[in-house]
Amino acid sequence: MINRAVEGRSLSEEDTQLQRKLKLLNKASIKSIQKRDGDIYDCVDIKKQPALDHPNLKNHKIQMRPTFSPKRLVSHEDPSMVNSIRIVKLEDEGCPYGTVPIRRITKEDLIRTESFSNNYPFTVDDATGSHFANISTIGDYAYYGARGYIGVYNPQIFSEYHHTDSLISISNGPPQELNSIDVGWTVNPVLYHDNQTRLFTRWTRDGYQKTGCYNTNCPGFVQIDPSTPLGIALQPISVPLGQQYEIGIEVYQDKVTENWWLVVGNEHTTVGYWPKSIFTSLSFADKIVWGGAGHIGGNVHHYPYIGSGRWPEEGYGKAGYFRQIQVMSLKTKGYGYDDVDGSMIDVFSDYLNCYRASGFVNLTGGGYSFLYGGGGSHCPPMNI
Repeated sequence: MINRAVEGRSLSEEDTQLQRKLKLLNKASIKSIQKRDGDIYDCVDIKKQPALDHPNLKNHKIQMRPTFSPKRLVSHEDPSMVNSIRIVKLEDEGCPYGTVPIRRITKEDLIRTESFSNNYPFTVDDATGSHFANISTIGDYAYYGARGYIGVYNPQIFSEYHHTDSLISISNGPPQELNSIDVGWTVNPVLYHDNQTRLFTRWTRDGYQKTGCYNTNCPGFVQIDPSTPLGIALQPISVPLGQQYEIGIEVYQDKVTENWWLVVGNEHTTVGYWPKSIFTSLSFADKIVWGGAGHIGGNVHHYPYIGSGRWPEEGYGKAGYFRQIQVMSLKTKGYGYDDVDGSMIDVFSDYLNCYRASGFVNLTGGGYSFLYGGGGSHCPPMNI
């Protein structure tokens, strides 16, 4: 049970603060859409969405569309191998014109996430913390975007204090001043009160010390699309030895406004953007990461799965995968993507007995793809 008394405050003081936060996050709406899983999305005036409460966005003029569409390398898909997830939109054609969907936050959500955020970022110094298996860029280069197709799974979570992410991360700066944007899918019972696989984002400009949050849980991300909200549950889900499903994710910088845009799905839906003014050192990214992370908390003697939970050595169709990872750099003058090649990346795992990434594998469509995964019974017991 999460303790609601924080830093000596009385419950009544905390309750007042929670109510104040709820009022700021849950704006007046002209329509609400309740999904079958119980989530409620409020259709909020696009000019009154929570993002614009950020102190750096008081006079922000909303950018309704990017100034250019990146040149994407043509892929040659084999429909027998993968299917794209297309159900990332709200029912009933989404929100009316001039409004955007914002997931309604409850008091219980805030109670859970306050405890969660107070323990982020996690460390890897002991049994409780975060562990990773990923591919990352190396060398002194400037990047203006990254993309890839991510296999989507629903890995087992052993505790309400555990969660697992599969994501693309762009960042710049030293750890205490880190500016970063992360996008992908997660299974996170603290954030979402369930174990569904969901689209998620998070950002920071100081290594998650005082700034940033998930999705629209604080001011920052400007939602544009009326039917694809952050936090939405993804369906269908890949099954090891069964049909594989994936989602396309990309984040790129608008070279005119320098805002960072989020695009999802094979239909290249432009969801929204992070304004340049909420960052301090993200005029470009100096590091891109693709991969999985298992985040551990609580007195539970199992590590969470990442990817599908299967190791990369088991091969495509069992292990989790990233396909056709690409970057936008000065090579394309910041207006298109290039395939990643082996000379520009590093394969990393901080805990090889538990989590691993494969390096290059040849999957459908060409380009650089890799497998990753682990967790659960694969790992030695925790010393708790």
